[in-house]
Amino acid sequence: MQGNISSKEVCAACGFFSYSYFLTAFRQKYDISPGTLARSCQNAIQKTYK
Repeated sequence: MQGNISSKEVCAACGFFSYSYFLTAFRQKYDISPGTLARSCQNAIQKTYK
């Protein structure tokens, strides 16, 4: 949520061995890519503290 960790690091931490499969599973579950979600969270945090 703070942007300190990459999607590939999240993938490994969640136990996925394939980054492409992680992206597919994430999109199917949440209907958004991990990168898009991270950017939207960053934008929300920045707006909160401006």
